Amino acid sequence: MIGLAESTPFINGSSLGASHQNQPAGMTCIAVLCEAEVENRVAEIRSLRQAEIRQMRQEDRLKHFEESLVQSWPIAAGLVLACFAPGLRDLATLFHPWGMRLLFPLVELAGRQEIHLGGELARTLPQAMLYIQFPLEGLLARHALKDRSTLSGVAMRLFIFHFLAAVDLWLLCRGALG
Repeated sequence: MIGLAESTPFINGSSLGASHQNQPAGMTCIAVLCEAEVENRVAEIRSLRQAEIRQMRQEDRLKHFEESLVQSWPIAAGLVLACFAPGLRDLATLFHPWGMRLLFPLVELAGRQEIHLGGELARTLPQAMLYIQFPLEGLLARHALKDRSTLSGVAMRLFIFHFLAAVDLWLLCRGALG
C-alpha cells in the first residue's frame, strides 16, 4: 500500500521531497498546507508590492505634471498679455516713436524696410509679431526660471532683451538717416 506521504502532491505538481517521507501522514499534510500558504502569501506580497510601485509611479507622474504646470506660468502670462497687445499698442503709439520701440521692439524690427521682406510678408509679419512677442518673452522667462534665477533676474533678462532690440532699432534708424 502506498503511504499518504508518497501519494500527496505539492500544489505545484511535484511530489513530496525526502524530508516529508519519514513524517506521519498528518504532519505531512500540515507541511504541505503550510508550504501552500507560504506560496500564497508570497504571491500576495508580490502583487501588493507591484500595486505600491504602480501607485508610486502614478504619484511621480502627477507630481511631474504639476511641476510642469507651475513652470509654465510665464508662457500663460505671455498668452494673456498677447490678448491685450492691440490695446497696449494703441497706448504705446501715444508716445511715438519710443513707446512702440521700447514696448514692442520685435514688431518694430519686423516692420523695418531694411530687412527687405517680400510685399505680403512685410505687411503681415509686424501684425503677427504683435501677438507672438509676449508668448516668446514667456518662453524666455520660463527658460530663465529653469536656471533657478530669481524673479528680479528674470525681469533683468527681459529688460536686456528689450534694451538690445531698442538698440538694434536705434542703429537701424541711424543707418537709414546717415
